[in-house]
Amino acid sequence: MLLQLESTCFGSRLAFCTPTEIAIPYLRQSGSLPAVEPGALNPETALDELETDVLRVGQQLMRQLLQAEWAEVDERLTAEYQARFSPSDGDAGRE
Repeated sequence: MLLQLESTCFGSRLAFCTPTEIAIPYLRQSGSLPAVEPGALNPETALDELETDVLRVGQQLMRQLLQAEWAEVDERLTAEYQARFSPSDGDAGRE
């Protein structure tokens, strides 16, 4: 199972998907886990190294999710602010 960032009318969400449900370019862009060479790992620290990699990739995914969410919130609030303070059509001839 993989995580996929989806935009909905209610905001962004992470979805669990199988590899066939996600396009390969998205995986490259979102930061998949690095390939592991079992022989290259030190047996005493292998789990720590793998855990560090998983945490790093997870933090990258969460950072992307939060940035996308804040961009949507910013766009919505900007549009609401502009709509509230923009001149209406009836005020076009007034000064």
